[in-house]
Amino acid sequence: MPLHQAVLDIFGEFNALPYHGEADDIGYTVLFLASGESKFITGQTIQVEGGHHIANPSISDFNDYVTKAKSN
Repeated sequence: MPLHQAVLDIFGEFNALPYHGEADDIGYTVLFLASGESKFITGQTIQVEGGHHIANPSISDFNDYVTKAKSN
């Protein structure tokens, strides 16, 4: 189930990039790793997350969303 747009907007405020990831963002990384271009890469963790791990919203950032959801 897709996330509600209000939740995506909250996470978007904390994201390093101005958009949410798409399947192609992961796919191009997989394609690169499966190609000969990555032949010298070993034992790495490659995070394809668009900067989502730089900062995350706190519970207080969701207060308005939760309050509105409870009233409906």
